[in-house]
Amino acid sequence: MTTMQHNRHKRHHGFTLIELIMVIVVLSILGAVSISKFPDTDIYDQRYFVDETISSIKFASKKAKSSGCPIQLTLTANSYNVSIDPACSTNFTQTLTLQDQTTPLANNNTVGLVVTSSLAQFVFQSNASITDTSNNLLSAHPITFTSTQGLNQTLYLDGHTGFIYE
Repeated sequence: MTTMQHNRHKRHHGFTLIELIMVIVVLSILGAVSISKFPDTDIYDQRYFVDETISSIKFASKKAKSSGCPIQLTLTANSYNVSIDPACSTNFTQTLTLQDQTTPLANNNTVGLVVTSSLAQFVFQSNASITDTSNNLLSAHPITFTSTQGLNQTLYLDGHTGFIYE
């Protein structure tokens, strides 16, 4: 093999600088176009908060029935907290956790969603009823979730039956 053939064969290992620059330019263009195609994630975060809140409310109701202890739900315009009294009375001092004993049933909404309810606190009784903090039964009490992005959902708590429905 001659030296010229050997040099030509060596030059074909790898990419040239122009080829690498072209690949970077094409990837940059694709990246810029695809980023503008991603939707606003706020609506997904809002949907997640609503679903998580509804699941926590239903879990609190079931936990009250199964444990025999009343459980309190506290709602604000942008958060919720589910608490229990370890002594099974009405001194709700401990935030309820999931079975892993580390995940609290509480969350703050930071995505522009407003939670509306005429009551700030509900008590899930062990007999499946739902009351206010004065032990008055609720009657189809609405909890509404609204956002500026069109999310509008209402959850109802029926204190007589303990039924929670949308």
